[in-house]
Amino acid sequence: MNALIVYASFTGNNEAVAQILKDALIALGIEVRLEECPMVSPYAFQDYDICIIVTYTWGREGEIPDEFCDFFDELPKIDLKGKVYGILGAGDTLYDDLFCKAVDDFDHQMALTGAAKGADVVKIDAYPQKGDDVAINHFAHSLVNRVKLDVQ
Repeated sequence: MNALIVYASFTGNNEAVAQILKDALIALGIEVRLEECPMVSPYAFQDYDICIIVTYTWGREGEIPDEFCDFFDELPKIDLKGKVYGILGAGDTLYDDLFCKAVDDFDHQMALTGAAKGADVVKIDAYPQKGDDVAINHFAHSLVNRVKLDVQ
């Protein structure tokens, strides 16, 4: 079983989230590739069992980060039936209704690919703290269990 984690990180928060997730998946026996979003195409997800996006939210309108815009726009064009996906990211709760809005936007966009949602989205306030690793580990377990369920 393998996973591709694609992330965008402006402040380093999401890079930390992606690394915690990578370590959690490796501990579960998953082969993991971790890539910053400008370095990989969304079509790369076709070669992986588990497709993960770690994103931040940008601007006062809760936009997709600039470096993820093309990636985001391409997603609905890709057939990812038979794949499992998960979305998570760090944001700032000061933005109230826009807190981690890009996480929700990517969740919707990934659903259009035909991939199965493997875990509830995870939203982290700023840099991941001690309790956040529990949520990220649970996220990893949920993704792996969904793949195992789909294989049966």
